[in-house]
Amino acid sequence: MKNWKHTQKIGVFQDSSHIQVHAGIERDGNLVFFKGDPTQVQDSDVYFSISVDWKDKLVLSLLDNLYGERQSCASGFEDLMQRHHVFCERHGDWKESRTIVGAEGSAVRQVVAYVDKHGGVGLQVHDLGGPRGREDYEFHVRVPVEQKDLAILALMSEIYLEHASCLKEFEELMEKNAIPIDQIN
Repeated sequence: MKNWKHTQKIGVFQDSSHIQVHAGIERDGNLVFFKGDPTQVQDSDVYFSISVDWKDKLVLSLLDNLYGERQSCASGFEDLMQRHHVFCERHGDWKESRTIVGAEGSAVRQVVAYVDKHGGVGLQVHDLGGPRGREDYEFHVRVPVEQKDLAILALMSEIYLEHASCLKEFEELMEKNAIPIDQIN
C-alpha cells in the first residue's frame, strides 16, 4: 500500500466506468497515476509516474493546457484554487477592472504562467491598452511552493475530471511538452 502526501480523483478507467483513476503525490514528491481506491492501491495498480524533478515543467504545461487562450485565466485560476482549498494570493488587486478585447484598436494582453525562484507557481497578466488612466496594468495570482502539489492536482482535476481517456490525454500532453513519463503498467 502506498503512503500518499495527496491524492485526487481525476477520471474513470477507460475499460470500465466504475473504476476510478486518481493522481497522487507520493511522499518523495513524485506524481503517480493509478486506478482504484487510494487506500488500497498496490504497485500493480500504478500506470505511470513523473519524477519530482519535472514538476515545474508539468505545472506550466497544465496551466498552458487549461488557460492558454482564455482572457480571464488569472481569475479562473484563482477561483479553481479556492474551490480546491489551495491558498493563493493576488497581487496588484484593483477596486475595478475589466477585460478589454479589441476596443479602439487592439488591446494587448500577455499572460505568463510562471514558477518563481522559491518554487511557487502562478499566472501573471499584463494588459496594455486598458481604460483611460489605466492604459498599462499588471497583476499576478500566486500559489506558494507549499501548496504546489495541491495546485497540480486541482489543475489535473479541472482538465481531466470524468474523462475516460484521461490517461491517454495526459500522456499526450507530457509528450508534447517533452516531460518524461516512467511507464509502470
